[in-house]
Amino acid sequence: MDELSSAFRNTHQFNETARVDRKLIDRVLRDAGRAMEFWLLGVLIDEKGNREAYTHNAVKRIDTDFFGTCYVAGSGADLIEKMIKQADHRLLKAGGWRDGAHISATEDLAENISCEMLYRESDYRNGMDVNTPIAVGCGGFYEWYAVLPQGIEPMRSRVDIHVRIRDKKLLITRIHFCEQMENKEVKLIDMSLPSQDYYLSIYNIGLKTHEIPLQLELGDWTTIIPEETAAVLIQAFFNIEDSVESLNKKSRLSASVSAEMAKRLFHNPVDVPRVRIIVSTGKTAITRGLISLPDEQSSAQIKEINGRVALCLSQKVMFALVELVAHLILPKETSGS
Repeated sequence: MDELSSAFRNTHQFNETARVDRKLIDRVLRDAGRAMEFWLLGVLIDEKGNREAYTHNAVKRIDTDFFGTCYVAGSGADLIEKMIKQADHRLLKAGGWRDGAHISATEDLAENISCEMLYRESDYRNGMDVNTPIAVGCGGFYEWYAVLPQGIEPMRSRVDIHVRIRDKKLLITRIHFCEQMENKEVKLIDMSLPSQDYYLSIYNIGLKTHEIPLQLELGDWTTIIPEETAAVLIQAFFNIEDSVESLNKKSRLSASVSAEMAKRLFHNPVDVPRVRIIVSTGKTAITRGLISLPDEQSSAQIKEINGRVALCLSQKVMFALVELVAHLILPKETSGS
C-alpha cells in the first residue's frame, strides 16, 4: 500500500488535475513485492465522469437483479455475499424496488448490511454462531462511501431499532445510533495531497431490554431514556497509517457515556433523518427503513435529559413499528380464529 500512496503523491505533485487510472495501479501492483497479500476494490472515474470498477486479487463478483454488479473480498466475503443474494431475492419476490422511494435500492442494501453486521458484532453469540463476525474472522463495523458525480459521500447518520415479540410483549433488545464524522480540518498527505478524514461513532443506547407498553398512546414524540449508553469511536480504515503490529497494541476509544459527556454531545438535540426498524419473533423477522426529507419532521432525535442520552422517535416511526408488528402477528391470530 505504501507503493500505491507514493505513486498517487508523485502523480499529484507533477499534475494536480491528473487522475489515478488503471494503468498506474496495474504498474504499481505489478512491481510490488507483497501485492498478493491484500485485496483492492475501488472505483475509477475518468475525465468525462465515467465510472469503472477496479478489483485486485481474489475478489468475488456477484451479479444481481436489483443492485447491479457487486464485488466483495476479505474474510467476510462469503457472509456479505449471502446477505446480498438474500436481499436481491426478497426484492424479486416483492416485485422490485418500490416506486417513489427516497433512497436507492443499492444504498438501502448498504444500510441493511451495516445494520445487520453491527447487530451481530454486539450479539453475545458473536463467535459461537457460524454467521457472526468473529466466527468468520471479520469485523462488524462497516464504513460505506457513495461514489457520486459530485464527489464522495460517507454513510448518513442512522438509528437502528431491534424489537422482539415475546410472550405478547414488545421488547426493544438493541438501539444503535451510528454516524460517520468528518474532521473539519483538511488532512494533507506529505503536505500536498488533500485527504478527507472520517471517524465512525457507534452509540449503544440502552444496555438493557426496554419494554414498549402495548397500550402506549402515541403523541408527536415517544421518548426512551435508558439508564446507560455506551459508545465507541473508530478511526476510518483509509486513514490508518500504522503498521499491523502497532495497531494490535492500540485500543479503540470505548466507554460508557457519562452525564458530562451526554450534556456536551447532545445538549442541543441531534436530528436523525434515517431510522431502520427490525421486528423479530425469533423465527421470522421483517425490516423497514424510514427517511425524513429536509422539509419534514426528523424521524428521530438524540438529546440529553437529566444527564442521560435519550432517544426520541417521531409518530411516523412509531406507526411504522406498529404496522410491522401487526404484519407479523395478525396472520397467526386470524388463522386461529
